[in-house]
Amino acid sequence: SGLTYPLYSASVAVGGVAGAKDIEEVAEEYGVNTEILGQMAEESRFWVLHQDKVDEIKGTITTLAATISREVSHKYTTAWQLCSGLLTEVEIRRSEALLAESHRQLKESNEQLTAKNEEVYNVTNAITHDLRKPLSTLKATIGLIHGGRLGEVPETMGEAIDASHEATQYMAELINDLLEAARLDTGRKMLEFREMEFGPLIERIAKRFRVLLDEGGVELAIGDLPPAVQADESAVEKVLMNLIGNSLSYIGDGEKRITVSGAVTDDRARISVADTGLGIPEESRAGIFEKFQRGSNVAGIRGTGLGLAIVKGIVEAHGGEIELESEEGEGTTVSFTLPLASVLAV
Repeated sequence: SGLTYPLYSASVAVGGVAGAKDIEEVAEEYGVNTEILGQMAEESRFWVLHQDKVDEIKGTITTLAATISREVSHKYTTAWQLCSGLLTEVEIRRSEALLAESHRQLKESNEQLTAKNEEVYNVTNAITHDLRKPLSTLKATIGLIHGGRLGEVPETMGEAIDASHEATQYMAELINDLLEAARLDTGRKMLEFREMEFGPLIERIAKRFRVLLDEGGVELAIGDLPPAVQADESAVEKVLMNLIGNSLSYIGDGEKRITVSGAVTDDRARISVADTGLGIPEESRAGIFEKFQRGSNVAGIRGTGLGLAIVKGIVEAHGGEIELESEEGEGTTVSFTLPLASVLAV
């Protein structure tokens, strides 16, 4: 570390000399101490002569260092893998415990819900049963008065009798819909799956609505229909009666047309009921299949708010799906799917 430039230069110059005379000449030339220069020359010659050994030692040290590094790394990796494995096992055990607890809670909640649904059905069934008899009597009496069979109805009472007649009709529909919704909720709606065709069914429904269609000046168009499906025909009839009935109720004053059509999508029949009616406002569409939900633009038009909820329940009980597209002022299309008979037969 204390080597001066002249001494360093002299040591480099003398690295290959052999005799003391040469060393003295170099020492004199660079102005350095002869003894020190001689020692440095000896050291220099030693390293030159033993360079191979030095390189071998360096290589051995490098190899040893690499080996130690690999061993340490391998042991570290093995330790990390063991720790990770233990952590994974702990997480699996914890997840299994959480899953078991969630399953227990879900089962308990499901049992409570089933019991509550059963209770609701029993109450609904009892209420509707108790209401039906007096309502039937009231409906029949008002029907006789409304039809003039009990004598001429005074003009001042005509409007009130008409309103009462409408109210009893609505109450009868509401009772039937409540009971139907309760049956679907509790799984009491037993479906009998058979192969069925849409053509005869829709023709039968069209005849039932013929008077209302003619009175309202509404065209009922039947498009292409899908092939046979595997379904409960009476339940599908209720679906189509509800959908066509809704279209009639909300047809509006513009173009009056209801179209029933179908197609095949993958392994399912897709049936659509489209109308040119009032349509459903955007803010009402999200919950339109929920119970007692109606469009915000149909105030004053009779309806229980249960029809689409019942339709959805029947379709889903068949393993199908239902969707709705609507534009306010332009109309609504409700489409649902049912499994093809040919697919289920395979």
